[in-house]
Amino acid sequence: YPITLFMNMAWNPERYAAGNLLEHTRAFCAQQFGEEQADEAMRILNLYCKYNGRVTPEMLDKDTYHLASGEWRQVADEYMKLEAEALRQYLKLDTAYRDAYRQLILFPVQAMANLYEMYYAQAMNHKLYQENNPQANEWADKVEKAFRRDAELCREYNEEMSGGKWNGMMTQKHIGYTSWNDDFPADRLPEVYRIEQPEQAVGGYLFAGDKGVVSMEAEHYFASSVAPKTVWTVIPHMGRTLSGVALMPYTQSAEGASLSYKMKIPQKVDTVNVYVIVKSTLPFLRREGHRYTVGFEGGEEQTVCFNAELNEHPDNVYRVLYPTVARRVVKTRVKLSLPDRADGTYTLVLKPVEPAIVFEKIVVDYGGYEDSYLFMDESPCRRNKLNGQ
Repeated sequence: YPITLFMNMAWNPERYAAGNLLEHTRAFCAQQFGEEQADEAMRILNLYCKYNGRVTPEMLDKDTYHLASGEWRQVADEYMKLEAEALRQYLKLDTAYRDAYRQLILFPVQAMANLYEMYYAQAMNHKLYQENNPQANEWADKVEKAFRRDAELCREYNEEMSGGKWNGMMTQKHIGYTSWNDDFPADRLPEVYRIEQPEQAVGGYLFAGDKGVVSMEAEHYFASSVAPKTVWTVIPHMGRTLSGVALMPYTQSAEGASLSYKMKIPQKVDTVNVYVIVKSTLPFLRREGHRYTVGFEGGEEQTVCFNAELNEHPDNVYRVLYPTVARRVVKTRVKLSLPDRADGTYTLVLKPVEPAIVFEKIVVDYGGYEDSYLFMDESPCRRNKLNGQ
């Protein structure tokens, strides 16, 4: 497409200027994909040309964009969104237009979106590996998956698109450049690191307060203790963002069980608001409600009964029960004073009084919490080794 634009401008330099430049793109898309689809095709084509103008595929790597500020996530998400939009239009096209659309729009968008996903995953892998965070392994998997998908996308272009008409077009190496030329035998898998750990390695997370808040997934605790014949169990995808953690089985006493969360908070802070998010479990074990305690080591401890009104009493059905069950969670705020800690390191402890409590997320607010449906992004953390893990 850019070649046709340049040729037209060279043939008649006065025909196009900044004010009517997009007319060429729309006319081209109408010619290739039909008048009805021209506007959307033009939009997607212009956007992927804009995104590709930032950096070419062979120059893109894990350090191109800034990770800590969220820039890397932003640009990767932009391309992922564009891929979804291109695929949606492709599926709506008449069959006669699909080959051309796949060659000119869908493949370039998919290929670049995949590369952005791969290098963003590599950047995350390196960051989390340095923090001894086992989630580094998940990002390593994503890098390898995206690398394999790149090869498959190029193979499809060469061998399947238009019945193999363009075989050989997508053979140039583009992953693993170290200099201006491509004098290496094949695309190279970006370097990733993995954390070797026992199958049951858990705990050890240390959070850093960031902009007035510490937001923590319940499964990322520092340490835990169990009651006799029980075990803390992670329930995948139970939470709004990651998971739920519950003491199992529900038929055993919870006495002696706890989860603790370690964090760094500036020493000038005296009090905090702690938000504990749990599953909206009905009070089936204790009709008066299920309870847990929350407090900092060396400080006060408060008891929370989170589901006392989750019942069908006439005063509660429409006021509490239905809205809470619809939201799936119960968020409780507890105001706590911080004990004296010379190094600014604090440990928050949750203790279930009854079992059948599913913890999802814990947020410690000292001025930066913004009320949101997902309770903010998880704060930066490192994972220390515990008991040889």
